[in-house]
Amino acid sequence: MEYVQEYFKNIRIYPNSNNKGIWVETQNLLMSKCLELKEILGSWFYDIK
Repeated sequence: MEYVQEYFKNIRIYPNSNNKGIWVETQNLLMSKCLELKEILGSWFYDIK
């Protein structure tokens, strides 16, 4: 998880999982910041909610 945190500078992340997979929840972010992170991480993102 520390490796993933490097991409989320100054953003709190919370790892979560269920029978469908693993995901990362963050503190509330502006949509523009979410889209910026999606661009940086590419295929790591499946969905933004």
